[in-house]
Amino acid sequence: KRVDRRQRQMCIRERNKDKFKIEEQLTFLESIIGYSIDFDFRLFFSEVWHYKNGFDIVIGNPPYNELRDLEETEQIIYKKSKFYQHAKGSRINLFQFFYPLGIDLTRKLGIINLITQNSILAEDSALSNRQLIFKETKIIQIDSFPDRDNVNLRVFRSAKMSVGICFLSRNSGESDEIDFRVNVWHDRFFSSHNELYTSI
Repeated sequence: KRVDRRQRQMCIRERNKDKFKIEEQLTFLESIIGYSIDFDFRLFFSEVWHYKNGFDIVIGNPPYNELRDLEETEQIIYKKSKFYQHAKGSRINLFQFFYPLGIDLTRKLGIINLITQNSILAEDSALSNRQLIFKETKIIQIDSFPDRDNVNLRVFRSAKMSVGICFLSRNSGESDEIDFRVNVWHDRFFSSHNELYTSI
């Protein structure tokens, strides 16, 4: 029991040292980039990275605004993000930053499940996201809800847009196998759909 207690105390001390180092680095970064970093997952959930190197599952409904609609100062912050390289395209939508963020936060073989605009499936603006998804994840299933005009059928009654739900698993290493199902739903009630199977 004494050994276990000592090991736990050592582990807590190490985590506290790591948190202090991260806080120092965040303060330093703030002085360079000129704005406060509000939330750092690795700092606030350090035990997750210490034991598992990421979350088991990441679920999200990110914002769908276009980057160009934000204030200039906010646009600059997004463009300085490490996820910008995977989001950039012709018209950048904010949800495109969340696929690389979700992948980054998930441990190997962890699950990423995001509901975003259907444009993730085929629009040129989301090409960098799709390339990252094929490289870093295994697609388990995609549920597409293309109806946007009928308020009674679309997923979000108050938002005129088609959406897609991507259910992904983070790769443990690169794989050449691409095999997944796409369900194209006719309404938000999951009452009828067409299935497409993809295997490459």
